[in-house]
Amino acid sequence: KAFRLERAISARLHDAGPLLTWLTVPIFRLLSWTNSLREPPRSGRLARIVDSKLFGLLCFVVIALNAFFIIITTDMEMASHESLPKYLALVEAALVAWYIVELVLKMLVHRIHFLVGHDAP
Repeated sequence: KAFRLERAISARLHDAGPLLTWLTVPIFRLLSWTNSLREPPRSGRLARIVDSKLFGLLCFVVIALNAFFIIITTDMEMASHESLPKYLALVEAALVAWYIVELVLKMLVHRIHFLVGHDAP
């Protein structure tokens, strides 16, 4: 399937010139290979935590709170034209810290499959 797509694209690119074909065919091969990767089943305490529904719900709640926070702080900034209070900077730093922790945990569990493969985001 992927090779048919590669042949069809390279046939169309052939008219554009050999340099473009030479550049794009390896890219399509790499994309095809990364899409064919399948993540092995993960086990262990960290994998159970990261793949749990509770962790997913917590991530969703933090994203929703962050969206609400952005709306509130933008409204406050537009209304007062002053810098925001220090406690709001702390809230923002806490949200960024959470996103970093989430990213590190997911990368520890899923490794390269977090970035490439069939189930990559």
